Amino acid sequence: MSDASMPVDVAQLRQQLRSGVPWLLVGIDVAKASHLAAFGTPWGLLPERLRFPNTRGGFTQFAARCTALQQATGSTAVLVGVEPTGSFGLPLLRFCA
Repeated sequence: MSDASMPVDVAQLRQQLRSGVPWLLVGIDVAKASHLAAFGTPWGLLPERLRFPNTRGGFTQFAARCTALQQATGSTAVLVGVEPTGSFGLPLLRFCA
């Protein structure tokens, strides 16, 4: 998990997703005590969900699940989108940076 602070060129990203680049897509709903991650690929959602605590251990668990799913799906990159709730997601963003 790196390049978290890189600006995203949305048009280029959309083109890559449409061209079939095998990404692991992750959406995170941020909350105070724990976060909920949903996983997918450009071809659809995966049945995987992960609720993890807003702690370093939880972030490590999340990173390990991303790595495992990336290998299982043959994804070459991971794209994480975060739905922020106040400042509760800052520790996660700092961990990923």
